[in-house]
Amino acid sequence: MAQITYRWIACPLKDPERAQTSLKLALELGIIETTKPKDLPVIQHTIERWLTCVIYDGVLKRLPKLKVGIVELGANRVPASLMNLDVGVSLLGKFDQNLKKLTLSPSEYFQRQVRVALLHTENTGWILQNVGKDILMFNTDYLEF
Repeated sequence: MAQITYRWIACPLKDPERAQTSLKLALELGIIETTKPKDLPVIQHTIERWLTCVIYDGVLKRLPKLKVGIVELGANRVPASLMNLDVGVSLLGKFDQNLKKLTLSPSEYFQRQVRVALLHTENTGWILQNVGKDILMFNTDYLEF
């Protein structure tokens, strides 16, 4: 199974003043040898669920300087994630008090505060066409290969 690593550069609960100025969180997926082929198509679900909660519960609204980086997970799923975040609010937002308090659409919070690194195996042109260049970032594991 894959291992997901969360690295806080500063914790907003322990350092709320710094969280208002510059806080970064890196989410990284470390694939170990026991990852099975059936795991790969759904391996991003844990991080997508976490990110949905962070957006829907208003964390990105309350901490507009928080930047989230998602690395070693790929970006193929980002176009669908953006759409699904907004669809969730449009269909069920009237039943949830937290969603009513959001001042931007969930995809706008994502675009403002989340960055995703592409994998070298992904179709970069297709992803760029569907999410734009502002969400994407470059990373490399050059030394690991």
